[in-house]
Amino acid sequence: KSKGVRFGPKPKLTEHQRSVALERLASGESCRAIGRDMGVAHTTISRLMA
Repeated sequence: KSKGVRFGPKPKLTEHQRSVALERLASGESCRAIGRDMGVAHTTISRLMA
């Protein structure tokens, strides 16, 4: 940790992808449809809202 090493799995989405997904969620698109398009699970998308 003192060397700046990050632990755990790498993020599935980049910051840009996250912002795009949030915009699409705000416009009413389903988590499943967004996840399918981005190649991630719908739960990954639904976690962005939390």
